[in-house]
Amino acid sequence: MPFYIAFVDDTVMLRISVSNLLGQMQPQYKVYQYNHGKELQERLPNESYKPDLFLMDICMPYVNGYDATIWAKKCFPNTPVLAFTMLNND
Repeated sequence: MPFYIAFVDDTVMLRISVSNLLGQMQPQYKVYQYNHGKELQERLPNESYKPDLFLMDICMPYVNGYDATIWAKKCFPNTPVLAFTMLNND
């Protein structure tokens, strides 16, 4: 049985790398990628799957991870959200 992951991050190489790694570790993981929260909000209602997990970046353009998580929890209240971000501070 597939395990569906909605992966929302504006860093393309990170999304591709993590998605490939997850698919290699667990072939039943099906990862759907979104560039930012706005794309998640626009595309997910028309997708043919229900996410079992959200991987959510916090710092993104258009709709950030905080607001995208609020939206996701309204639509999928029982689906966990794993939030993360990278900060570039000296």
